[in-house]
Amino acid sequence: MDYDISENEEFSRIYSVDKIPPLGRNVKLTASDAECAALAERFGVLSCDFIKLQLKLMVKSKGQVATAKGRLRARVVQSCVATLDPVVQDIDEELNLLFEDEEALQENNNILDVDVDISNEDIADPIINGHFDVGAAVSEHLAMALDPYPRREDVELNLPNDENAAEPVPSAANNPFAVLGVLKDPKGTITGGNES
Repeated sequence: MDYDISENEEFSRIYSVDKIPPLGRNVKLTASDAECAALAERFGVLSCDFIKLQLKLMVKSKGQVATAKGRLRARVVQSCVATLDPVVQDIDEELNLLFEDEEALQENNNILDVDVDISNEDIADPIINGHFDVGAAVSEHLAMALDPYPRREDVELNLPNDENAAEPVPSAANNPFAVLGVLKDPKGTITGGNES
């Protein structure tokens, strides 16, 4: 092996700049069950059901720059922040990944003179000894795409935007103490347990 890319990556797809044709290369990538499970553990989520990609790889500037453009589709299951119930998040996003030669990246954030259309402003991932890891870059993108406050649709969530913000609470219909209202209300109407 003539390149040094971490073997600890859960989802790794390494390409050589020398093997990408001048007009680019179309690839379809799918994470294995084992890779999905490893990423779920890394992200701290209940599960990662699938990761699928359709990308076009391009190499420019004599191998010093590479891009991966296309689409990411994934399904991740997280715990609701209020109830801990499973919450499914379907991710369907465009990807514009940029890779730059490792030495060029280290030369005072050198900007290479090449026409590269990258709509997002992500920091470039490295090309190390002529190789770049598309899977590792996708994993980073997926981590940033996760909902930081996953919740069930029927759960109201008050985000803490000031000191007096309320804690996240389930709606009255799903309040585990709401059933106690039946014991106090002779009509048997569930009042949410907020009687005075």
